[in-house]
Amino acid sequence: MRKMALLATMLILLLAGTTQARDKDTLTSLARYYADDTAIYLSARTDEDFAPVLTDLVDRLRLFFPKDVPPITAEALLNMFAQQTAGGTFEATYGTWVGDSAAFGLTLDVDYMMASMNDMPPFFISVAITDRDAAMAFLDEQVSHDESGELIGYSLIEEGGLTIYLADESEDATYAVGDDVLFITPDVELLPREAVENPLAAQADFNETVALLPNEAYNILAYIDSGAVNRFSQDLSTAVLAAENTTNSGMPGMLQQLSNVQGVQAWGFVVLDGDTLTMDLATNITDTTLYDEAGISLTTLPALDTAFTTHIPSNALMVAQSSDFGPTVQMSLENLRRFSAFLDENGGLMSLIAVPREMMQPEEIVAMESFSLNSLIGMLNTGFAGLTGLNLERDVLPVLNGDVVAYLRVLPVEDFEAPILPDFGLMFQTDNAEGATMLVDALVDASAAYGTDFSVEAYGDAGAALNMPLIGESMGTRHPNLDLLFGADNGVFSFGTRPAVEAALSTEDNITSTAAYQAAQAYFLPNSGVLLYIDIAPLGELIDELIASGEIPLTAEVEQARTAISLLESATGTVTSIDPTSTIARFTLTLAETPVVIGGES
Repeated sequence: MRKMALLATMLILLLAGTTQARDKDTLTSLARYYADDTAIYLSARTDEDFAPVLTDLVDRLRLFFPKDVPPITAEALLNMFAQQTAGGTFEATYGTWVGDSAAFGLTLDVDYMMASMNDMPPFFISVAITDRDAAMAFLDEQVSHDESGELIGYSLIEEGGLTIYLADESEDATYAVGDDVLFITPDVELLPREAVENPLAAQADFNETVALLPNEAYNILAYIDSGAVNRFSQDLSTAVLAAENTTNSGMPGMLQQLSNVQGVQAWGFVVLDGDTLTMDLATNITDTTLYDEAGISLTTLPALDTAFTTHIPSNALMVAQSSDFGPTVQMSLENLRRFSAFLDENGGLMSLIAVPREMMQPEEIVAMESFSLNSLIGMLNTGFAGLTGLNLERDVLPVLNGDVVAYLRVLPVEDFEAPILPDFGLMFQTDNAEGATMLVDALVDASAAYGTDFSVEAYGDAGAALNMPLIGESMGTRHPNLDLLFGADNGVFSFGTRPAVEAALSTEDNITSTAAYQAAQAYFLPNSGVLLYIDIAPLGELIDELIASGEIPLTAEVEQARTAISLLESATGTVTSIDPTSTIARFTLTLAETPVVIGGES
């Protein structure tokens, strides 16, 4: 065979599909060749219509880094690869027979892995083809022949409608060609010679989870049965230990059993609108028995209150927002209590992690047997009450019953040793104005009781803020931007550095009014309960100001860093609960159209 591996060839074919999208039906069509116990399935488009979009992305990168990104097109790269591996252009060698998708499927079989230890796992690759004769001709070109034309390293077999290039011990992979598919596998026994009786394509979990993916088309689609992966890992470990006559071979811990929860995920990768790299994730818990036994309740996260998002200032660099803060934290604590009771009834921490007693010191055994998760919750409540004078579950969580927002920004400062200072804010939505005021009053009382340096300021229309200059004192300096404030007014309880808390009540110059945020909103999932957002343009603008004022010297390194910052328009993450057992998430990275030219126009 020529100096190439067909496995590497197929990997390139898989990667070739990363810029143009195909509908989900196309990307799951090859699942009919894989059994329903396939734990990992990966599919991508393989036609060459992707080249223009990929070229556009490369050209965009060249605008930002002309010295680092060579002026080469996707077509040229593929033709170079095809010339080296198959002796022709991509269209002439692969394009004549490769169809619209390729897939990889892996079955997790402990007996198979134990029998072939240190060898390849049970997998095979399938490639949709449009011309059987052309695919056969391509394979025949790649394998070696002797002077009489006989195959070297392979035997040719016709079986079950397949033409099989059966590898001998000198070759790593066997190939098989059917009417509309090419298979590649390390083990001929894994080939689906006949129609699969119970295919992955007909499995309910597979179809339901893929259907949850929010986009209609993707470049790459993956499906993972995480429960099967966890069980395989444990079963293989047990089998290996048993083979080595290790005494712990049959002792799975409760923590391991809980990781066996029946769950599957579908992943979709796509480039949206030519500039937004997108990853979607759908998660489905298919059996809640273990959760039920452990007393863990599952719930649906409500949608965000987008009106609260308007309290985030427009120059925030990083933002995180989540709904239903108080009730969600309270439910988590209740889950911990029920799980603690379940744990205590089933052997405690020793049972949870299943460490053999003979491997532990006596004092370690005593510590583990006396440990209780419930006691940790008690310590949390006691410590919180001791510091603040408030009961977390009775006084605080019921008040902070709406959304929570955290954000970070960088602000210019004067009369300080550094030209900029970080500014962070944590804002809680509340419909209990009296309760929010009570929280600030209690913190003031606690500060007085502990003799802390503090002051109380007016805040908003009728609120109050506790000022604690802890950061400045720890740094041995004072600056208003370093003050830590707790404030409550107008339905907002806030904590952070002074500028952030002072800005928390304003909605005039907010992040939702920026062009970058408005553009990013097009990719938010509907009814999201979690939002992550990054916009580093404000940092770039601040750097420009500092360069213009001479605070930062314009070196080659600074110029390159500024260009890199201008490459990213925004990054986002949104999460939506479909029901207590089903969740979808989307993460995006949007590239800017043009770089920023320091001292000039973009």
